[in-house]
Amino acid sequence: MRGHRKRVLVTGGAGFLGSHLCDALVGKGYDVLCVDNFYTGTRDNISQLFNSPRLICHEPRWTLEEALTRTIAYLKAQAF
Repeated sequence: MRGHRKRVLVTGGAGFLGSHLCDALVGKGYDVLCVDNFYTGTRDNISQLFNSPRLICHEPRWTLEEALTRTIAYLKAQAF
């Protein structure tokens, strides 16, 4: 599997735990899709990662079920 990038989905990625997880994963070279509705998490928690090409931050405006369905569809479309 040489040459394949490691991709990770972090739900609640702008919260206290999720933001630390995103930071650690980006630091280890993972591509991170951070999904957060910012009800309790804040953009400030992940602001240090905004310029990283390894982070995609997504704020869903749908129900949890629809957000997960759309996120899974997106990740499948990105798979090689």
